[in-house]
Amino acid sequence: MKKTDEQLQREVVEIRRFVDGDSRDVAVKARVMEEPDVNGDAFLECPCKAVIHVNEMHRDRYIYCWKCGQKLDWSDAK
Repeated sequence: MKKTDEQLQREVVEIRRFVDGDSRDVAVKARVMEEPDVNGDAFLECPCKAVIHVNEMHRDRYIYCWKCGQKLDWSDAK
């Protein structure tokens, strides 16, 4: 099965991201949509625009986006 030019271009972009160190395993800062409430629950937004619900007890751990798999960092969010 031959790949289309579009499929090949997407693969090239993904390989370049990996080579440049910009892979999904490199944590990116998540946007905190809502500060943690009294229970420590907060909502984060991934760069892919997916919304993730997290608990403050996981602050020192990395969270992965459910939609794209990107590693998210929100450790220094208030």
